Amino acid sequence: MTSLRIGELARLANVNVQTLRFYERKGLLSAPPRRLSGYREYPPETVGIVRFIQRAQELGFSLREVKELLALQKVPRATCGDVVVLARHKMDEIDAKISDLRAMRTALASLLKDCTGTAPIAQCPILESLAGKVKRRPPLPEVGQAFQPDGFCQPGKADPPGPGKEQSDGNCCNR
Repeated sequence: MTSLRIGELARLANVNVQTLRFYERKGLLSAPPRRLSGYREYPPETVGIVRFIQRAQELGFSLREVKELLALQKVPRATCGDVVVLARHKMDEIDAKISDLRAMRTALASLLKDCTGTAPIAQCPILESLAGKVKRRPPLPEVGQAFQPDGFCQPGKADPPGPGKEQSDGNCCNR
């Protein structure tokens, strides 16, 4: 295979032409020689390098880390152990992100547990939490109790009509 123009390389590597130019600017791809017409002439092995970059990014490696991996390939004294160090570090970062995501999910699940989605917006526990309001809400009333503006329910009183609600459904504390 002879040299490739940028469009051919992009097609073979399944990326945009802009991606290749970006990789060049970031030093992931060497600037190729140019034809007299000014077109870039990439060697055929560049397809493999671009695919390497893409696969490494899919595994979570940043462009800086990909550049390190590519550079290691050119170091005669480098070993697989050097790559293992980078890969283990990346795996530790991923584990930390997973832990953070689990904590975020737990916090969000707790907020969702406190909100049935039917309270007036001004009393939404999710929004109150996001706003930093640390207000303990009274426990949910029993069915048949009416919601009161002070946040407590009293038996026999229905909710007042609200926006989009023609009349109370008779249930208390729709929150």
